Amino acid sequence: MGSVDRPFRHLARAWAEAQIRDRAEAHYPGSRALARIRSTHFLGPLLRRGVVSDIEVALFDAQVSAGDALLRLRRLTIELHEVTIGRADLWRGRVRLKSLGTGRVEVEIEGASVATAVGLPIVFHDDEVEIRAGVGLLAVSARGALSIDDDVLKFRPGRLQGVPLLVSMDFEIPIPTSPLLPRAADVRSVEGGLVLTCDLDGVPPGLIAPAR
Repeated sequence: MGSVDRPFRHLARAWAEAQIRDRAEAHYPGSRALARIRSTHFLGPLLRRGVVSDIEVALFDAQVSAGDALLRLRRLTIELHEVTIGRADLWRGRVRLKSLGTGRVEVEIEGASVATAVGLPIVFHDDEVEIRAGVGLLAVSARGALSIDDDVLKFRPGRLQGVPLLVSMDFEIPIPTSPLLPRAADVRSVEGGLVLTCDLDGVPPGLIAPAR
């Protein structure tokens, strides 16, 4: 396409990105989202085969309920590759994401909100969690790794200098899934928080199509 068509291509891409961005924000009120479609030739492959190379959605500053508490999602990122878009829907002004080759969701949760939710003094380090507590005049700390099972975040600390801990420092907290985060599969601790990841075998339901 020549230079005359270039503004139209940019407008078409921006139009599609705006639809996807609005869908993401609808599932986390008060958040803000960005959507980007990466494709060397956007309109050609889209109109011929209904395929774009990559779609990335990033959502920031969402708060979600976890039982009686709120967790703060610093960032939720969705990466979709080789995405099939319904061509017939395009003529009706709808961007419908039908399928994908591979995909991944990553969510970073603020550590302070987790500590508040479980009521424990938790410090998040790279690959390790530390809990500090006082038992009378004794300062006790325990370290360990996080795990996740059936969308429940769990912490089971190790032992303190070879002696069983005098107070319980275990905790569990449900991870709120959503149409953008179908499930929480893996977890790791990072400085100041934790990161959840999930590989996708289909487009997250919340991004497939606009609400009717």
